[in-house]
Amino acid sequence: MLSKLGSGIPWLVLRYSSFFLFPIPFLASQIFAIQGASPAELVFSIAAAAFLASLAFGVVAIAGKRSGGATFFVSRASFGVSANNLPLLLVVISRVLLAVGLLFALSGLVTQYFQNQNLAAVSVVVVAFGAGWLSIANKNLETAGAICLVALFLIAASLSFSFQSEIGPQTVRGLPMLSSVSILFSFFALLLGTAAADDSERLDHRVRGWKIVLAITLSSTISAIFGANFFAQVVFSAPIMQFATLISLVFIFVLNQKSLLKQLSTSMPRIPSSTALPIVGFLQAIAVFVFFNNFALDISLIRDLVKLALVPAIAFVGIISSETLIRRVAFHDVSLAHSYGLYRPLNPWNLAGFIVSMFIAMALTPMERLTFPVFGLLIELAPQPIFWRYSNFGLAMGFVCAFLVPVIFGIRRIRKQESAVLEIERRKTLLQNSEIGVLND
Repeated sequence: MLSKLGSGIPWLVLRYSSFFLFPIPFLASQIFAIQGASPAELVFSIAAAAFLASLAFGVVAIAGKRSGGATFFVSRASFGVSANNLPLLLVVISRVLLAVGLLFALSGLVTQYFQNQNLAAVSVVVVAFGAGWLSIANKNLETAGAICLVALFLIAASLSFSFQSEIGPQTVRGLPMLSSVSILFSFFALLLGTAAADDSERLDHRVRGWKIVLAITLSSTISAIFGANFFAQVVFSAPIMQFATLISLVFIFVLNQKSLLKQLSTSMPRIPSSTALPIVGFLQAIAVFVFFNNFALDISLIRDLVKLALVPAIAFVGIISSETLIRRVAFHDVSLAHSYGLYRPLNPWNLAGFIVSMFIAMALTPMERLTFPVFGLLIELAPQPIFWRYSNFGLAMGFVCAFLVPVIFGIRRIRKQESAVLEIERRKTLLQNSEIGVLND
């Protein structure tokens, strides 16, 4: 039963439904509640970000189905077989930063709940190494985890009468809501968009691309609406909610760790997951202890870490989703594996566009606690500086700029690659037919 659910379109629906039904609406509700967001703002922000992001990584998932390869294997066609290592390295660093932020939040919560720093340190080490092991375990275990998340949501919903809060005035503030949508959209791009093709690489090549996008978009958006609408009305001091916070952090960490190890295994040279796991877990644990000893647990510090991690992800997803929409022919797998093939070692336009898009995103996005020279550099020079300072829309602009790069500079290149792939397939078919004719004679 689990093996059937763990494959094909049903797996995509289960995976994205469980993610958007419970952990994301739950954690977002807590963060936005601290910032004074109304339930209406909360529901709209999560639903809008889920819809827009799922369209983007639904398109990326089509590339996985076409090639049968992981996301950063497919992206070699966009950046060049050798140059692909640069966005891969930056996204891996982004995932490490996100992992550090999640572990930092986890250690602070354990210390707050149990008043024991030693227990917090043990929990960080256990999660850093244990989550990595879970992430490379049998896929049936991941399927069972997704089912458990849905079950946990249903249990919380059935007990909701005991911890629902009074719903106040349904105010809607445009700028804070836009800021929430931008941050959540970028977060989904990092956590899911940079690994979307990994989930679809085993799909039958006959599955139509629009079915993949529709399945991912509908399951993500509908689940996000249900989850956000429920968690917008709960009291987070309830014991089951405190427990759910820890579960949500661990689940997102496992998901992030799985994608991180998968991406390292597609690098050149390849780094096996069994080798990367202890190294990555050790570095993450050490980084958390350094942060924990030098910074107090502060939501603004975690937000800065997340912003720093999001920049490469939105630029990467923008370029890959744009190229996937332009392409009409499957990839040439041999060329993806060798730099002397159709896709060349370097695609200068996409690589330059990737870097410029990251710069634009950073220059139009402010930091709160951490200090980086590039962040916020262009805010005062841009029209309406207050808008850019408080909307975090610079992240969305980074995605838009990256998306436009292949549209402006890449269509001719992609059409040439497609013609070459079709010619290779034509010659292969002629050769096979000639061999069959010789055997028949």
